[in-house]
Amino acid sequence: MLMLVQLTGTVIAVIGLLVAGSPELFRSAMGWCAQENRLRIAALLEAILGVVLVAGAAQTRWPTAITWLGGLAVLVGLASLAMSLIAPTRLVDRMSGWAALPTPMIRAWGAVVAAIGVLLVFATR
Repeated sequence: MLMLVQLTGTVIAVIGLLVAGSPELFRSAMGWCAQENRLRIAALLEAILGVVLVAGAAQTRWPTAITWLGGLAVLVGLASLAMSLIAPTRLVDRMSGWAALPTPMIRAWGAVVAAIGVLLVFATR
């Protein structure tokens, strides 16, 4: 399970670096995900990654922090899934708001995501 946590951290770090390096890539990804089925898949993936973090947290350096981070990912993933089922247009509107952020703000959020991914990888060593 520790390797799955490490892989999850690596994937998160790479996504964060891609977003920080190319905000246009983030904007196009938001446009691609703005369909109902793709929204649901993305929400399920987030929830699954959260479950992986919660399940592997006991084997990391900071089990409490990783458990909280995983639990938050599960809750947000399930909330996004519910929102995509109940009010998909509202969720797409929120995603459009993220894509409309100024480029420096998107880069900053990408850096935060990358830092979280690096923290996860570091917690498994």
